[in-house]
Amino acid sequence: MTRKKDPLEHVEDAIIDSILRLSGDQLDDELRDAGIEPNDALSKVDAAIERGILKAGKANLERARAQLALVKSGLSSSLAANKRTTRERFEKIRSGKANDSEPIMMAARKGEELSKNDIEGLLEDLAELDQLEDDDSRS
Repeated sequence: MTRKKDPLEHVEDAIIDSILRLSGDQLDDELRDAGIEPNDALSKVDAAIERGILKAGKANLERARAQLALVKSGLSSSLAANKRTTRERFEKIRSGKANDSEPIMMAARKGEELSKNDIEGLLEDLAELDQLEDDDSRS
């Protein structure tokens, strides 16, 4: 359904059309007749455009930050939920028995045991891989 235009909208459209049909020189003359320096008007328009771009960029950044926070919170909760199964998988990898057909070995640690931080980091990595594999299987 087409909305009926207000008569003032027709006037506005006509004014905009008449401005758009002017050449650059004609527009400069019209501005000078109105007491406006064309270069000043152009600077003000450029500044307004820059402000609009900056405002839109900030809004996009805030939207992206909010989306990232949602993704991070979902990822951390799913990582915590899978921690036990991930730990079991890690222990199999650590023992070299993760896969019956092909043994898996971890990188050498110069004869040192893995620290608690190393183990936690590996568990997080494995849980994240599991999550990515789950996401891929759903796609």
